[in-house]
Amino acid sequence: MIRRSFITLFFVLTFVEAQTDTTAIISGVSPVFTVDAANPVTDWLSPNGGETFNSGANVNGSWTLSDDSPASNPISIYVATSPGGDFTTIITDIPDLGSMLFTLPSVNTAFGRIKLEAIDSFGNIGVDYSEGYFIIGNPTGLTDTSTVISGQSLTLIVDSNDPTVDLIAPDGGQSFNSGAGTNITWTATDPSLSSTPITIGLSTAPGRSFSTLASNVANSSPLAVTLPGIDSAYCRIRITAIDSFGNKGIDASQDYFRIGSPGLLPTDTVVTVVDSSALLIVDSKNPVVDLLSPDGQEAILEGTGIPVTWTAADDTLALNPINLFLATSIGGIFDSQTSYISNDGFESITAPNVVTDFARLRVTATDNFGNTGVDESQDYFKIFQTGTGAITGNIRATLAAEGWLHIGLWYPGSVPESDPPDQARDSLYVVLAPGDSVPYSFANLLPGSYTVKVFLNQTGSPTGGHSFCDGAFDFTGDSVGIQVAV
Repeated sequence: MIRRSFITLFFVLTFVEAQTDTTAIISGVSPVFTVDAANPVTDWLSPNGGETFNSGANVNGSWTLSDDSPASNPISIYVATSPGGDFTTIITDIPDLGSMLFTLPSVNTAFGRIKLEAIDSFGNIGVDYSEGYFIIGNPTGLTDTSTVISGQSLTLIVDSNDPTVDLIAPDGGQSFNSGAGTNITWTATDPSLSSTPITIGLSTAPGRSFSTLASNVANSSPLAVTLPGIDSAYCRIRITAIDSFGNKGIDASQDYFRIGSPGLLPTDTVVTVVDSSALLIVDSKNPVVDLLSPDGQEAILEGTGIPVTWTAADDTLALNPINLFLATSIGGIFDSQTSYISNDGFESITAPNVVTDFARLRVTATDNFGNTGVDESQDYFKIFQTGTGAITGNIRATLAAEGWLHIGLWYPGSVPESDPPDQARDSLYVVLAPGDSVPYSFANLLPGSYTVKVFLNQTGSPTGGHSFCDGAFDFTGDSVGIQVAV
């Protein structure tokens, strides 16, 4: 049986994404052409979160890439060493070998993360990231389990959503003089954009990487730029927006535009169409998918049903477009749970007979053109053992603050005033606003009366430190006597 408790600390995040219709209808007598507007499908395999490496160690990274027209050297790998930090280059423009030995930076951090970029011959880019953070070196100050202070707790803001970016112009079909000036027009929205979040890049040939026209500029469209003194019929602009948490949104010109006088265009002989063509419908837009539950910190008894809820939208969804997958370890494989079920927004699957704190659900939706949208649980949820119970709850904040958030559980017979917690959730660095909340859960508990305590060490506090005894924790709260029955 699951018992829920609520402490005075809570956050609710609502994301609304707009979907644009990119279906194109083509009719008439077609010339010979090749069209590829699909991004490469990338999957970064390892390190994928939870690993520990020495500072400056050599690490074997691995990935998969799928695309109909990959570039000859499509792969670039980057690393970030702090939450929201910039990704710095490890290696760029290498062949798709599936794995590569590279050197980690000589730092001490618990927040290492890898980004993989793959570009195809038409300039489309696929991106994937490590599922979680990994440790480099010997970071300190991450957990504190010495004492307990009672009081009122605080908030947390977690943002894993990419900014929404739309490049308006130039979007394809325009012609500019060599070396001329022009305006770049775009929109970029996100609740936590930095003050100078925008980078503008230019590609001047199919499959060529984007060179920087402007970087670290304000989100103030339009921006005047000077085009290079070249002659090319295959130019594209790319807009990148990065928020304060390091999430990136990207959009690029839908088609090529010209700079200068490139002369006659080459003839493409890959496909030949003779006679009048039938009506063609082209759809390169992935379905928009949102996994609603389980979304993190739930506790589910092994062998019982997991209620899965989602939304999926697309102009051309297949008749049975939905597949569900489950992983039970950090970086583990997502095993198939269903095969092409209807998009009714609900399905119950059976929790496997395993005990884990690291389960995640993935939902995919596929349309009639083979485009696939994907969403996963934002955090891990627990599967607990038969004969035990679980406690789940939410922490709500009443004040705004920033610092390390700690959540601990004391078993029956343990004394919170003198004993360290018997279980503790990993410490979280949080930025909290009034009304925000964060979920928590503890599982595999025997019957009894439990205590949950929450405390937050305020950043910049003059009493900051790692000991409960020095009064470092500026906001606290507790819930005493939570009953667990099996």
